[in-house]
Amino acid sequence: MTSPDKILRWAVISLAFILAAAFLMRQEDCWDIWFHLKAGQVITENRAIPLHEPFSYTPQVPRWHDSHWLFQVLSHAVYRLGGIDALLVLKILFLLAAFLLLFRISYKEENYLISAVLFFLALVLSNERFMLRPEIFTFFFIAAYLYVLNEYRKGGKDYLLLLPIMQVLWVNVHGLFVIGIIVVFVYITGELVSRIIPLSVIEKDKFGIKGARFNKLLLTGGSLVLVSLVNPYGFGSFAYSSLIFRGIGKSAGVWMKSLAELQPPFGGEIGYELALFYLILIGISLASFFTAKVDIANILLYALFLYISFKARRNISLFAFIAFPVTVSNFASSSFPGRISKKLKRLSGAAGRAAAVLVGACLVFYIFSVVSGRYYLEKRYGTRFGTGILALCYPEKAVDFIQENNLPGNVFHTSGAGSYLAWRFYPERKIFLSGMWEVYREDFLSLWENVLVSPRLLAELVAQYDINTVLLTHNAVEIKNLLGAIYADKDWVMVYVDTVASVFVRNTPRNAAIIEKYGIIEPEIPAEELNIPGVNKYPFYSASRARFYELAGLDDKAIREYERAIEIYPGYYEAGNNLGLILVKKGLYNEAAEEFRQCLKMNPSYAKTHNNLGVAYDNLGMYEEAVAEFRTALRLDRNFEQARYNLIVVYKKKGMYKAAMDEWLKFRKRKMKNP
Repeated sequence: MTSPDKILRWAVISLAFILAAAFLMRQEDCWDIWFHLKAGQVITENRAIPLHEPFSYTPQVPRWHDSHWLFQVLSHAVYRLGGIDALLVLKILFLLAAFLLLFRISYKEENYLISAVLFFLALVLSNERFMLRPEIFTFFFIAAYLYVLNEYRKGGKDYLLLLPIMQVLWVNVHGLFVIGIIVVFVYITGELVSRIIPLSVIEKDKFGIKGARFNKLLLTGGSLVLVSLVNPYGFGSFAYSSLIFRGIGKSAGVWMKSLAELQPPFGGEIGYELALFYLILIGISLASFFTAKVDIANILLYALFLYISFKARRNISLFAFIAFPVTVSNFASSSFPGRISKKLKRLSGAAGRAAAVLVGACLVFYIFSVVSGRYYLEKRYGTRFGTGILALCYPEKAVDFIQENNLPGNVFHTSGAGSYLAWRFYPERKIFLSGMWEVYREDFLSLWENVLVSPRLLAELVAQYDINTVLLTHNAVEIKNLLGAIYADKDWVMVYVDTVASVFVRNTPRNAAIIEKYGIIEPEIPAEELNIPGVNKYPFYSASRARFYELAGLDDKAIREYERAIEIYPGYYEAGNNLGLILVKKGLYNEAAEEFRQCLKMNPSYAKTHNNLGVAYDNLGMYEEAVAEFRTALRLDRNFEQARYNLIVVYKKKGMYKAAMDEWLKFRKRKMKNP
């Protein structure tokens, strides 16, 4: 390469890693880390792993399988040394190391642009998982295993002895340790199949492992299975790992089916940019297989992780980690003849420099977007670039209120808050539910699910567990029915509220003093909370306040907060959609329709708003327009049964009974298929 080409190459590579660092340096908003820190503290102080999860007062499975115990102990030790920022440094080091290993697997000077593009796609598709959770070690170990195995296949340095050591660590930090075993045996299978299938297109010369080297790889694979037993639970760790994989798809339990991250990527609101980049990565990686000689191991590895990415959204990040090096490797071994192969492998001269500048400009754009906070704003992520703990993320003041007033009895709370409450409450008091779903009995989780649908069943939990206090975080999905029901129930009195959470106590004699002192008749969230530096630049806080007011039936205050959110960020179409729903509720159909139309200008593909605009048109007697909107909503989301039901109602109003019957049969068929 000429000097300008070298400068461009290093500039593009540097920008790619700067973008990685920018994605990794984000303020902490993960709930689970607090559970892990408290568990690490308990293990460290008692020098033993508890047989049962000690933080909850609700029914559990016979034995707690804490597959994260080593992560918890390490995290607690690091936290004691330097707080949350020390943990941030730990995360950055391991994930940057993971991306460096992935980059080095198949990097060559002549294919650096395709490496940079795939590096970028992997970052965009996996960054939402860059949280302080045990899976950061899974990302690192996947990258390390791939690097070691690729070096071994190419006849490079032999690092196989490192794999059993890493496996012992992996099995004690995260339940997905079986991925390491799977990856090794995929490579072994690839070598065996390559010997059996006599095809010239199979890549044998470059990656063939024969004789003693193959036996050593086979022995390493077997040793990984054995060393995986070096954990507090022996074979039980494999059963737990199986439980994690069963937690996705049709076999998932009640609790798991309610988690958005465990739903199929195209079955919910994945986000258009994420879906686009996911499809682009799939397209590029599939195309790469047609340019390369057949590498059975790469095909098997790719197919396996593509499959699990189809099963659950959170697995897209794992697929990206695999697809990145596999695709670069495929392009590096391109079998295209002559000039076509050379053009794919290397862009030179003016065209190559123009491509490098374009890729570099894209990376600079994303770096600026992430650092400025624009990226997280547009993706609706609550976090942002920086260090420390995200402001107004956790119910700190609500917990302070409960502790300072020593409220008696147990606390019922939203599930996401459980991990943070374990950190703050234990050992003085226990929690209702944490994010560690595998700890709880299925019948209890089913009851919890029923309470969310029918809040009147809360009385059963209150009587069974001596629940005296309710803490609801306003951004939790499950408060949709709960908050309004509890606020309107005379058996409960609100005693505290802020932007993040609200606290209720039972209206009983033992709470008479606290109710007299703090009882709230009509809540007004303190406005000064929005003046915290940085908070006033983000609309999500006003939207959280608006959601609280809306669910409490305080529509005028909700309208005020939604309008404030839209003023802060005019592109916040979800807030506009919710504002329109309140206007529909108040009977202001023309104003609601206009609000919905403005939302659709910002996002024409938002199915919910099309449905809501159809409802407004229906109430205005504009049936043709209503039908068009409902049909558009169904075209955008074929599972949107509320839109189908609304369409049936309008068809009946128009006297189109055959069309209504056709839609009803579709509705019934889908209900029978997915009851």
